[in-house]
Amino acid sequence: MTDAAASPGGRLARFLDRPAGVIATLAGAFAVDALTGLGVAYCTRSPVAGAAASSAAALGCFLWVRRTSTGSLLAPGAMPAAARSSVRPRLLATASLGAAFLLGQGLAVALYERFGSPAFDLSSQTMGSAPLWLVLATTLLLAPVGEEALMRGVFYGRLTKVWPAWAAAVVSSAIFAGLHGNIVQIAGTLPMALVLCAVFSAFGGRLWVVIAGHALFNLTALLVPVQLISLMTSPATLTLLVLAAAIPTAAMITSLEEAPA
Repeated sequence: MTDAAASPGGRLARFLDRPAGVIATLAGAFAVDALTGLGVAYCTRSPVAGAAASSAAALGCFLWVRRTSTGSLLAPGAMPAAARSSVRPRLLATASLGAAFLLGQGLAVALYERFGSPAFDLSSQTMGSAPLWLVLATTLLLAPVGEEALMRGVFYGRLTKVWPAWAAAVVSSAIFAGLHGNIVQIAGTLPMALVLCAVFSAFGGRLWVVIAGHALFNLTALLVPVQLISLMTSPATLTLLVLAAAIPTAAMITSLEEAPA
């Protein structure tokens, strides 16, 4: 048996690791996720059903990519060996999550106070008028599962096949934040997205870790009063938070880039 035939996924796996395969995977996963969610929401007249279907589709895309590229649904993705053997990058990535939360929330509040955001107001009104169980299900389960499977599991994971980790993190995080559709949520989610890319790498591509981190981020955002976040919107405080989030994250990514395979 040849090495090519024995490798997980064979020719398809090798194609998916090439630039054309990466582009095809990203476009296909995004289309499947969006069309599934919109289609189910339209047919059922239920945004909850649409969100659930979208999350399931994103998770299915992630599992298909993982199965095709590694030969197993459970095996970690092909991340640098240092990410799986060293404690240091894991500690660096985890330490920056708290700073990323404070930074994102501080930027979001500062931008809202300065410029306002009708789109964010509409989103908040929609969430505010929804039943509590729906808010919790969407915020703590459906969004973390679907968004992490698609954006970290598929987009970031695939982009690392053709780009350095830092470039894959920036591009996938910018797409993730931009999909939120308003300046307040873009500012609030971008730091989190960058750090979760680092966490995904540091924990060897284990999706459940970033899902848990995302859910914890959303839960904290629900519980922490806006008045408390408003105390951290000064330029000096935001600058310190940028450094607090960026330095350990950059150090973690750099250590992965420089470590031997």
